Amino acid sequence: MDYENFKESFIEDVKKGLYERGFEDVKIGTQQTQKMNESYESISVTPAGSNIGVNMNLESYFQAVEDGVDYREVVDKAVNTFAGGIEQAPSFDVSSLTDYDQMKDKLV
Repeated sequence: MDYENFKESFIEDVKKGLYERGFEDVKIGTQQTQKMNESYESISVTPAGSNIGVNMNLESYFQAVEDGVDYREVVDKAVNTFAGGIEQAPSFDVSSLTDYDQMKDKLV
């Protein structure tokens, strides 16, 4: 399986797995991520109505499959990681960060 086919299948299967775990309304996409001295394509899962999501290195999941790990096992691991990240995400009002009246006393 080439990377592009893997990516399409993986995104669909992760979405299905999250749906089965009770996360019916999530947005899943990919993006290029810059981290320290490396760049990679990541998969991002964000619950509907939230600005906070979970990013994971998509290329590392592909590499695991290339290295012989069962595809279903890789998908299950990703679904568990995303579900855990969403469940443990802190809850706060992101819009307040851009409201000067709320933030002015906190600025230094």
